[in-house]
Amino acid sequence: LKEVPKIDTSKQDKLKLIGGSLWTDIRKIYKFRKIICSTDFVTVRMSLRRDDPNKHYAIKSIFKKNLSETDLLDIVKEVQIVSSLDHPNIIRFYEAYQDNMYLHLVMELCAGEEVFDQMNKLGGKIEESRAVKLIYKALCAVNYCHYIGITHRDIKPENILFETSKPDAEIKLIDFGLSRKFELNEKMHTILGTPYYVAPEVLKGEYDHKNDIWSIGAITYMILCGSPPFTGKNNNEIFNAIMSDEVKFEGEKWKSISEDTIDFIRYCLDKNEATRPTAI
Repeated sequence: LKEVPKIDTSKQDKLKLIGGSLWTDIRKIYKFRKIICSTDFVTVRMSLRRDDPNKHYAIKSIFKKNLSETDLLDIVKEVQIVSSLDHPNIIRFYEAYQDNMYLHLVMELCAGEEVFDQMNKLGGKIEESRAVKLIYKALCAVNYCHYIGITHRDIKPENILFETSKPDAEIKLIDFGLSRKFELNEKMHTILGTPYYVAPEVLKGEYDHKNDIWSIGAITYMILCGSPPFTGKNNNEIFNAIMSDEVKFEGEKWKSISEDTIDFIRYCLDKNEATRPTAI
């Protein structure tokens, strides 16, 4: 298994760390097609290699004018991590290019939807038999990451994509922007993540890689019933509920869910990370 390389923060070497042909014109290698999504600073396009027009890619183009030194280092860290990963349920990074205006990241293209979008299309929830398969694959990806010493730290339905639009499509864990390398028994202290899926120990500012397991439990709850396990009118109320409330399985929507699945969610949402199970 590949190890994530150490980060050299010297300015002239930063972009060299992420591989690819840095000053080659990407348009000579790839042909840009339709825009998948776009913001003020980032555009993602479906693209194809000119020497292999049958295979499509997603190219994320980041406007460099708006990048601070910290922003650049964060991108380098993310690409270092994702380029070291090799798992069927994790988005694949291929290479990077840059020109005077943009940094281009060439990624695997997923033509399917986010789990969150598909859940909404299915009436706000996903049936248990399909959810079990989806979560198993997500856990396989998390277990792989933990095995090589990487924690994602922002697992949520929006960060799980279906590879294609087929019903039995593989899922892909994406967006490693908040991920980091960790050592066994190391505690992390940066408070981050998405409110509905963040673990209580993260809110306390002292946590380990098992924060990802909490997120898996919260996702499982969400996709089965259409609402998160802990709610509130604002982030503070959500955080207070995460810290102090017990997860509840009330209402008609839970009567058809198996005890095994409910137990699984309870285990994942154990507020004590010491007794919370590992991914394996």
